[in-house]
Amino acid sequence: MTVEPEVDTAGLGQIFEVLIFADFSEPILGFGIDVDFDPAVIDWADDPLVGELWDPVFAPDGDGLAGLSPPTGLVGDGILLVSLLFEGVSVGSTSIDVSVTLEDLTEGFVLEGGVFDSFSVVPDDVIVPEPGADLMAAFALTAIGVLRACSGAARTPIRAPKG
Repeated sequence: MTVEPEVDTAGLGQIFEVLIFADFSEPILGFGIDVDFDPAVIDWADDPLVGELWDPVFAPDGDGLAGLSPPTGLVGDGILLVSLLFEGVSVGSTSIDVSVTLEDLTEGFVLEGGVFDSFSVVPDDVIVPEPGADLMAAFALTAIGVLRACSGAARTPIRAPKG
């Protein structure tokens, strides 16, 4: 599985999407997962959206991160499991990872016969920087633009109209 945030750096209050994809070599009949992150840095901005190849199903833990495949199962690479929306809520950095709770029999990747498939995850990180860094950069760029405009105006001679 891969965790793919649309941004590596999110501003405070910025909403961003994270997609979770999986590769399946055997038909998967359904899945249930947990998404792990530091809620002090980012938090849910909306409910998860299960990928279009899956039928969303109730997840007993209430996170909505579960789906059933068509009766024949799903096989292939780059299959979208879920689309998630997060918001940067505090300065810091967090890893976004996927896990399953071993005691929760509704989590994991179900193969035919009710056997669970093994999996590995490639997590990713998101940083929420100090807002001052963005503001200082914007201020510096604005100041440079104003100085250039002023220095260009000072060099342009003013000529009286001929007449």
